[in-house]
This record gives sequence, C-alpha cells and structure tokens, in this order.
Amino acid sequence: MMRGRSTSPVVSEDSDVFDDTFEIAGPPVRSYSLSAKPTVPEHVDFSTSFDSEVLQEPYQRRGSAARCEKRKPSKKSQSYVEFAEVLSHFQNQDPVKMLKFLDEQNAKQGNAKILGIFSPHPKLPNSLQNEKDVFLMMAETRYDRSEPLHLLILQSIYSRLMGGPLSCPALGAHWLDVGFNHSDPSIDLTSSKMIGAICLLYFITQYPTLADEVFHTSRSATKGFPFALLGLTFSKCVVKLVRKESLNRQFIRQKQLIYIVMDLYCSIWYKFSKCWSSAKSSEELALVTTLIEHEVIGKPLPYLLQFKKYHHRDGAVPIRKGSVMQHGLKLSSSVANIRATLKSIS
Repeated sequence: MMRGRSTSPVVSEDSDVFDDTFEIAGPPVRSYSLSAKPTVPEHVDFSTSFDSEVLQEPYQRRGSAARCEKRKPSKKSQSYVEFAEVLSHFQNQDPVKMLKFLDEQNAKQGNAKILGIFSPHPKLPNSLQNEKDVFLMMAETRYDRSEPLHLLILQSIYSRLMGGPLSCPALGAHWLDVGFNHSDPSIDLTSSKMIGAICLLYFITQYPTLADEVFHTSRSATKGFPFALLGLTFSKCVVKLVRKESLNRQFIRQKQLIYIVMDLYCSIWYKFSKCWSSAKSSEELALVTTLIEHEVIGKPLPYLLQFKKYHHRDGAVPIRKGSVMQHGLKLSSSVANIRATLKSIS
C-alpha cells in the first residue's frame, strides 16, 4: 500500500511526450498501445514520495510452466555481453564513421546552434561533449543484422531474464516472453533504435534485483505489461532529456554523463514499479506511463535523487567494476581529433 499520497502531477499541454503508439507495420502477434490518455483513477498514486517496499505483487503463473518460471541464474553468464563492452564498442568506432555521424548531427542542429547562445543551460566541456556524442551515436544506431554485437545484446537481455543459454535464435515467438511486440525484435527497435536495447541491458545487469521484480510483475495475469516494449519507451524519454540539455549542470557537477543518464533510465523503472503497485489492472498502463514520462521530462532531477535514496536504503548499488574512466568513456585521440577538425572546418 502506497504512503505519502498526493495529487497527480500537472501535465503540460504543449508537451509531445508519449504521442507514439507501438503499432508498427508488419504481422504483429501482440499489440500494445501506450498513447491513450484515460481519466486518472483516484486509487493510483503518482506521488514523488517512495515507499521502502518494492513490488510486493504476488507472482501469478500463466501459460506453460516453462514460459512462466521466474529467472534462474545461468551457468553461461560469462558469455553475456556487459554494458562496458557495449560502450567500448561505440567509443572505438571507425574514425571515418564517427566523422560522418558528427557531421550529420551538426547538419541536424541547423539554427539550433545560433539559438543555443541564449540557452539557459551551461555548455558541456569537451570531455562531457565526447560522452554525449557516444550516447547520441548509440541513440542513432539502427539494429543491424550483420553486426554480431547487436544480436548479442538482445540475447543477453533474454537469457538474463529467462535464465536460458545464450543461444536463442534471432527470430521466434520466444521474444514475446520478455515483452517484445513481434517475433522479430528489430521491428520494435525501429523507433527507439539500439539505445532502447542498450538501456534495457544496463538496467538488467546493473540492478538485477529490481529488474527481476519488475519483470516478475510484468508476467502477472491481471497486471501484466510488455516489459521490453515499455523499456524501449523509457529509453526515448532519456534521449529526449539529453537533447534538451536540461541535465547539463548535473553532468558538469558529477563530471560524467552516460552513467547519470543510464541511472535516470533505471529511476524511471523504479518510479513505475511504485505507481504500478497501486494500479488495479493492465488497462491503466497507458495512464501510468504517460504521467510518469511527463513528470520526468519536466523535473528529472528528483527522480535521480529518489533513486539514490533507494541505493542507500535497500543496498541496490549498481554492479560496476572500477572507476568511470575504466569503462572506456574517454574517447580515443583519433575521435577527439575529428571533433577538433570539424570545428576548424566550420
């Protein structure tokens, strides 16, 4: 039962958040829409205060026993791809490819560069701008069947959630078990691109206890929801925040960007878990997700602070090895030189 109940947050009329619906061309097997905006029921609590309990929803089995077993650790965990490996892959992209990406970003900005002079947000230093470039490159990368890492990320997500070996096929109905909308997950990644899968991987690997509990609830017979599909939606929310530069002060203060953004993504899941525990049925999914995304877009910092309290209270410390720099967030000199070259040309 939720405590500290308060009124629901005010939703801005001019916000374009959550106007996407997940009805993608192709032969869908399950259809979920997250664009509806029903009336707010009184029993759902959208307060920014958090309880100490996390998802006390009892586990309800449905379907075959094999498909409803809660996750069991796999003995092949050493073959899973880790978030640090994914970062290293994008950081060490071919300089020519990185140059093309930066050039496209500069072309997209257009007049935004001129308007940026009047922006209320501080400009990022070069080191953080490099991190931002890597993050946006992940956000702009489309799923590529010829890239082994892309499939490995999806297989790692499936195997960590379902507990099976890291050998599930690229196509099949098994993807529906973890909340994708199609038997081909690349169709669902059309909108969010690879950052959607990367954010899911981070959440599952860095906060496995919370991720297990949320995934466990997503398979409930009465309050189930598409776990992976919802995760892809939340990833678009954090990408929008990075582009708006509303967290620049926080990035500069903590001297890092990517891990703050990823923790913000996880904080959205945490907030969702608290709100969803007071919902009565799956029919309220569109309402809960819409209000949460409007709230985090408007005021993201409270989400980070509340999630930090969750770390200290419940011991949910992210599973990271070494310092931030050991995760390869510093761009190679070749890419740094590319940025300098672009500035000299422009």
